[in-house]
Amino acid sequence: MFFSKSVLTFLTSIFFCILMNRSYGQWTDGQPAANVLGQPTFTTSNPIATESGLNRPNQVVVDPVSGKIFVADAFSHRVLRYPSTAAYIDGANAEAVFGQTNLSNAFVTATSTTSLNTPSGIALDDNGNLWIADQGNNRVVRVSNAVTALTGSAFDLVLGQSGFSGSNGGTGLAEFSSPWALTYRNNALWVSDFGNNRILKFDNPSFLSNGAPASLYLGTGSPGLSDNTLNGPGQISIDVNGNLWVADVNNNRVLRFSNANALSSSADADLVIGQSDFFTSTAGLSQSALSSPWGVYMDEGGRLYIADNGNDRVLIFNSTSLAANGALADHVIGQIDFANSNTATAQDKVSPIFVSVENDLLFVSDFSNNRVLIFKPSTPLPVNLLNFSAISNIREGKVLLQWYTVNEIDFSRFEVEQSYDEINFDKYAGQLAAKGGATNTYRLEVPVFNYESAYFRLKLIDNDGSVSYSNVISVKGEQQELLTYPNPFRDKLEVELSSATGNISVYDNSGKEIKREVIYSDEVTLDLKVLPIGEYWVKVQTDKNILIKKVLKID
Repeated sequence: MFFSKSVLTFLTSIFFCILMNRSYGQWTDGQPAANVLGQPTFTTSNPIATESGLNRPNQVVVDPVSGKIFVADAFSHRVLRYPSTAAYIDGANAEAVFGQTNLSNAFVTATSTTSLNTPSGIALDDNGNLWIADQGNNRVVRVSNAVTALTGSAFDLVLGQSGFSGSNGGTGLAEFSSPWALTYRNNALWVSDFGNNRILKFDNPSFLSNGAPASLYLGTGSPGLSDNTLNGPGQISIDVNGNLWVADVNNNRVLRFSNANALSSSADADLVIGQSDFFTSTAGLSQSALSSPWGVYMDEGGRLYIADNGNDRVLIFNSTSLAANGALADHVIGQIDFANSNTATAQDKVSPIFVSVENDLLFVSDFSNNRVLIFKPSTPLPVNLLNFSAISNIREGKVLLQWYTVNEIDFSRFEVEQSYDEINFDKYAGQLAAKGGATNTYRLEVPVFNYESAYFRLKLIDNDGSVSYSNVISVKGEQQELLTYPNPFRDKLEVELSSATGNISVYDNSGKEIKREVIYSDEVTLDLKVLPIGEYWVKVQTDKNILIKKVLKID
């Protein structure tokens, strides 16, 4: 039974969520850009430090609430902020600058609370704070409330250094060597530490103090070629499923690390793009090959974008959920096909180093041409999803999902994906074929198990394989408690389970998994005498649920 008997008098609970009308676009090989930032036209490429100019632009991020655009203008030692509307005018003026005192200054490179030295990576957190990879100063700094902050605002937190006056590089977990790119998701800041050939994770970054150490690292710290080593990591991105993607530049590949928040340090990647396996690094020009891929980004629709810099192109993969090593790209931007690598200063040519997507717009940092190109999809996904809701039948342990659409044209189907942690949507709950009418109503009943909350989203699949996702809705139930005794414990811990199949793991407070066992019975005895005194987390995962409990080891 899904819920306890104490709540069976409540027959149903309704959770309703209205979706904004949205069409997810499709791309055409070799299509031209729609707009340009940093240059007045598509045929100029002058490096200029003005309110409208750029000099070797790097990472671009867009605030999803205000629509304002931030660009790391590396060789002008600054980060620019553009207003959301004017930014889509060719050669638009920025409205604010960080790292310099005004929009015409590009020469101050001091180590201070207001200066930058070759900033390359930027990321926005959930509170609207801007994080900047200040590469030349071997640090990451924060600008609070960046959407409204004034020009020249001071940084209020620094990572990689103990204070704002330091700039030495290092190899410790509290140090960087040329931090290159940033990404933020699920309350964690990830840093591509280029010079140390590793990725660092900082949990709850808003609560950290200056010089705080990372909680996890990927890569070994030395350049290598395997499933757990990197050689010059570039841009990083985390997708809607919580998977981390890394552009491994000098190995001519992109790696995926699934379920990033559950990883342990030096974890193995489980997918490689650009190579047929984890032990080759050949540069190439084809539908499956890469050459110095500096940028990688996953959009909310599950599409993968790679800035294939050595081939002067951006590759687009419509879906990677079932992809194998060495997967084939579906589209190419910057070239007319997968066999060409021509370069020019033109509306349809790029020398990409970073890529990002927001509001169905593709932003490409065209490094060599001192500009950012903005691409708009050539055609929208042929369906508009109006709303998506859930009605839970507590008595029967089922959930009725309902959604409404308009204007379905040559559309394939809806797949329902289910999660119990709002991160890993790895449970398939069913599918319905598209009806194809002007207005359509869909209903699907799915079973749910003993969880505090169950989460659902729709995967919208077009006839050509293009995909997008709805927002996430939830239904709440009663959480089943994980029974452990004694707690506190000394040497052994007994765990009672509701299922005799699955896995049981023990984690320390840093999130590192220190013990894992396969479950063979409904009672498990964990021998933990070798662990030091302290707090630990026990996690039980079965095919029906995930239960977690804190335990304490005493002397």
